Formats: sequence, C-alpha cells, structure tokens
Amino acid sequence: MSTRIIKKIRIVDIVLIIIVIFFFANGVFFLMKKIKEDRRLKMKAERLYSKIIEDNCIYFMYSSSEKVFNVQIDDEDVVELSVKNYFDETVFNYSSQYNIYPSEVVFNKNIEFNDRVFGEIHIRMIRSSFYREMEKIAAVLLAENADALWEYDLRELEKNIGRYLYRDDIYGISIRDINKNYLVHLKKDESVDEKKLITIKKDFNQNGKFCGNIEIVTYNNRSDLLFAKTTFFSVMALFFLIIVGVRKKFYWNMVETDFQEKWKISRSTEIKMKKAIGYIYENYTEPISREELASYVNINADNLGRFFKIFTGVKINDYINQLRIDKAKKLLIETDDSIIRIALEVGFESLNTFYVLFQKKNGLSPSAYRRSYEERRELV
Repeated sequence: MSTRIIKKIRIVDIVLIIIVIFFFANGVFFLMKKIKEDRRLKMKAERLYSKIIEDNCIYFMYSSSEKVFNVQIDDEDVVELSVKNYFDETVFNYSSQYNIYPSEVVFNKNIEFNDRVFGEIHIRMIRSSFYREMEKIAAVLLAENADALWEYDLRELEKNIGRYLYRDDIYGISIRDINKNYLVHLKKDESVDEKKLITIKKDFNQNGKFCGNIEIVTYNNRSDLLFAKTTFFSVMALFFLIIVGVRKKFYWNMVETDFQEKWKISRSTEIKMKKAIGYIYENYTEPISREELASYVNINADNLGRFFKIFTGVKINDYINQLRIDKAKKLLIETDDSIIRIALEVGFESLNTFYVLFQKKNGLSPSAYRRSYEERRELV
C-alpha cells in the first residue's frame, strides 16, 4: 500500500498545483502592472518638476516680475499642475479636460535652492490613455450603431452594445435620447460600490443637432482595481497552496506510519502471513472466511486482518477477489467455458458479484474482455 501511495500521481493534486500556479501568476502579473504604471507616472512627474525648476530658476530665486514664468505641458497624463512662489502665491495653475477623474499619482514637492524653500509644485497624474480609450469606444459604438439609432431599432442596438460588457474595464453602457430617456441601459450583474465607478459621456448629433448621449460606466481608479486583483489572486493561491500542503502531509504521514507498522511485524508473524497467503492460493475456489484463515495460522481474527493489510497492502477479501479475477481472466482467454461456469469455478457464488468486480478492476465486462482478446489475436 505504501509503495503505491508514493508512486501514484493523484489527479486532484495536479489540478490543485495548476490552480496555485495560475493564481500566483495572475497575482504577480497584476502587481507588476500596477507597480510599472505607478512608476511611469511618478517618473513623468519628476521630469516635469525638474524642467519647471530648470526653466524658471531665476524667477523663483529673485521673484522678479520681469521674468515671465514659463511652463509648457504637452502630456495628457498631467491633469493638474499648480506652482506657488515664496509668498505662497499661485503663479501658475493648469487643469486639463481629464481633471474630473480620480488621481493615480499625486506629486508635491518644495522648490529648493541652497537649502532654502522658494515655493511648491503640485502635480496630479492619471493614465489619460485609459480614459481616451473609453472615449474612442464610445465614438466607435455610436458610429457602428448609427443606423439603429436613427431608425430607433432598440433590439439591434441592445444586441450590438451588449457585446462590449465582456470587457473587464467596462461596468455598464447606456444611451439616452434628447429627453434623457434610456434607449439602452446595460450593466454587469456584479455588485460594485457606486463610489468606485465613474461615467464617461459623449454626445451624438445629427446634422449638427444634439440628439442624446452615450455613457460608459467604468472603474474610477484602475490602479486600485489592479491592486484588488493582485490581492484576490494572491489570497486564492495561498489558500490552495495550504490545501496541497495539508494533503501532502497527510499522505506522507500515512506512508510513514505504514512503513513503521510494517517493520513492527515480527518474524513469526511474517511467517504466518505467508502461510495465510499460501492457504488462500490453495483454497480460493472455495469460500474463505477470516475466522477460518485465522484458525489455520493460529492467530486472532482481528489481528490477522490488521497484519495481513500491513504485509500485503490490501484487505483479505480484496486479496482473495483479485486472485479470483486474475484466474478468471486466464480462463476467459484459454477456454471456451461459459462465463457463469468460470465465475463458479474461481470461487464466486454470485454471477452479479463477479460481473461488478470484474468490470471495476478491468474496465470491461467478462464477455467484452474475451471479445477484445479474440480481436487482438485475429489481427496478429
């Protein structure tokens, strides 16, 4: 029994290990994606800070009104930028069209020269590419469904737009007419806190006349979403890893106990077990009870069952039935005897029991086993 446990690869363990690898891989992927995005935005903010200092160092040091404060912003990821001078006066203030969206990186740093503070710079960053992508999706949806909108084909409209809900970054899509009535109002079945959602709107027109708008509901902070996914996958991976560890510990404890118990069998008991096996081989065609076998080898019936399983790895009845099945397989191949005759000849008192055990151990019924052997022999 112990040897089989060590060698046998259990499918359930393989599945559990694959699940652990899957969750760990996804957790690492989302974590690295979050770290990479945050680092990229922070580096952008650092570069912008350095450029502002470099281009306006004279202004900060002398607060000269003759020196024009100069800042050029050509990066849409910067949604808010403010600069204050030594007197805490705002000398520059910038806000982009994406300023309505939540921050992903907020950068605040003092303006310093020779250990003296001359002002402060505040920069707020987001991944504007994500929101631009949502705007493009809205434009594509309107373009693809222009005919359905003008013809008021709501069924076709709902069918076409529903396909976009499969994206993991879209929670819901709605289209309203000029009176703010819903033409389409779709969202995922999952429950999400409304505070964690944000709506991106885009108007649609016909011949320059406002006809309504499309609303795409998405998650207000992709960084938080990535962190949540990382946490989920990591926790699940740890959970399944614990399951695998517990299962493996159980198996090895069982194997170790089995080996230890086997070594506890004395030499005299081992001789008795071999004698019992010999008796089984000589009398397997007849009914053999545990008490009869115990009496033959002069040992207590309960002890016989325990020592026999330690010595052979299987119970007494299982050992006898396996021997009978092996003998029946040989007779099925070498003779033309009927199946019922073979079953009785090898010691089975019930034909139904013989069929059930044979099917369980060989995956085929006795007749199918005989047929398959004859077909193989004809091919040879």
